[in-house]
Amino acid sequence: MADNDLILDENGGLDPKSVKVAPTASRYGLYGGLILIALGLIFYLANLNTEQWVQWVSYIPMLGAIYLAIQYHRDNELGGRMSFGRGLGMGTLTALIMGLIIAVWTFVFMSFIVPDNYVSDVLMEQVREQWEAQGLEEEQMEMAEEMTMKFMSPPVMSLMAVFGTVLVGFVGSLIFSGILQKK
Repeated sequence: MADNDLILDENGGLDPKSVKVAPTASRYGLYGGLILIALGLIFYLANLNTEQWVQWVSYIPMLGAIYLAIQYHRDNELGGRMSFGRGLGMGTLTALIMGLIIAVWTFVFMSFIVPDNYVSDVLMEQVREQWEAQGLEEEQMEMAEEMTMKFMSPPVMSLMAVFGTVLVGFVGSLIFSGILQKK
């Protein structure tokens, strides 16, 4: 968008309606998605991806990209002022773009890169240990395993990646928008 396309509001400030959110959300969503893919590959190659703390560590670049997108949008595109809703929209759109990138990667990774037995052997073993700790009987675990395997297919895992990323991103955006809003 050229500078002459920007519109000023009644106070002489930049009218947010004249500033598009998609370019910044796309850029930071791409950065965050690529960092998450690289981090996931590192954890996979180091055989750490079944550890619970890995999921928590992956929230750092995801939420960092969202925070930086909102802050950049406020400071560099809106002249230092931003409403709560504008920040929430920017952060959620950034999370959606990140989620779509992660979903495509998840599908490709699970369909073509990892061995066929990865889900059944590695991930199901971790889930089985949790069930045993909860005291489930063998018959219950077999039924639960059959149902769980349906949810661990590449298409379903890809959809869950989008949903999970947007959900975490939305919550992060709520917090960051409250912190970064300036009227």
